[in-house]
Amino acid sequence: MRIAYLEAGAGWVPFMMDRMEEDYEKFAARLAPHLKNPPSHFFKSGNIFVTMEVEERTAPYVVDLLRPDVLMWASDFPHERERDQFGGDLPHLMARKDLSEEFKQKMLYDNPVRFYRFSEDDIAAVRRAKGN
Repeated sequence: MRIAYLEAGAGWVPFMMDRMEEDYEKFAARLAPHLKNPPSHFFKSGNIFVTMEVEERTAPYVVDLLRPDVLMWASDFPHERERDQFGGDLPHLMARKDLSEEFKQKMLYDNPVRFYRFSEDDIAAVRRAKGN
C-alpha cells in the first residue's frame, strides 16, 4: 500500500515522527504489542509520500530525515493561486542551493512517476501529445 499526504507541506513530518516514536517507546509494549516496528520504519519504507512546498525552509532536514524519493512538489495548480503566482515556484526551487539537483529531479519528476506508477508508455504518450 502507498499513501500520500497532499496539500499539507512536509514540515509536520519531523514533528509527527518524533511524537510517534516517543509514544511507541512508552506505550507500544502495553497498548500495541503486535506492533514490531517503530513509526519511523513505516515513514522510511518508501510507501508514504509527502508533498512539499518549494519555499519550505525545513526541506533539507525533511529530505535527510525521511528519504529523498518520497517527496513530491506541491504545485496546487490550478486552484488556490493565480497563474502568475504559480509560475514563480519552479524558478524559486531551482535557485535553492540547499537542495541538490538530484533531489530536485526526484521531487519534480521521478517521485511522482513512481507514486502514480506512470509507465514509460504513459510518459511517451504525454510527450507525443505535447509535441516533444
